[in-house]
Amino acid sequence: VPFLLPLMFQLSFGYSAEMSGWLLAPIALISVILKILIGRILNRWGYKTTLISSALLMAGSVISMAWLDKQSSLTWIICNLMWYGACMSIIFTSINTLTVGDLSKQQAGTGSTVLSIVQQVGIGFGIAISSIILNLYRHFFSESDGLQRAFSYTFLTSSLFAIALVWSLMKLHKNDGDHLRKNP
Repeated sequence: VPFLLPLMFQLSFGYSAEMSGWLLAPIALISVILKILIGRILNRWGYKTTLISSALLMAGSVISMAWLDKQSSLTWIICNLMWYGACMSIIFTSINTLTVGDLSKQQAGTGSTVLSIVQQVGIGFGIAISSIILNLYRHFFSESDGLQRAFSYTFLTSSLFAIALVWSLMKLHKNDGDHLRKNP
């Protein structure tokens, strides 16, 4: 999604590269701010509930991006990006702590490195897949409205990956990560 957004802002909305870059700032800003609250969220609702809820909300945010267009207000765009950033912050932090939480101190460094590599490869695949999907949709629509519709359909298709994430998170046990919580 962060790969598609600046492309859509520049190519379809006609924003400058600088404006497109600044529009991604709310994703990072809310992600940093939310880090303060994630521990409390996990302590209150646990890992499974938090992850599934966040993934569903993230899917909703990606779906709502399909309805963004040139006429969308900057306020709505920024709110949508903050919604997405909040969900991603919760998901990444929760998955990261759950993944390395059972490792010994000797294994933690290697585990974090492997996790980082896997995430970077995943991001690379995500960019490649979203590029292919966007290109496929561009061929289905007329030149006049085709680009924006292609972006919209690409966001809708991308939301299916979030739904697949929910499906995989359903396999977590209710008490997974309880040892990482302060008050399970």
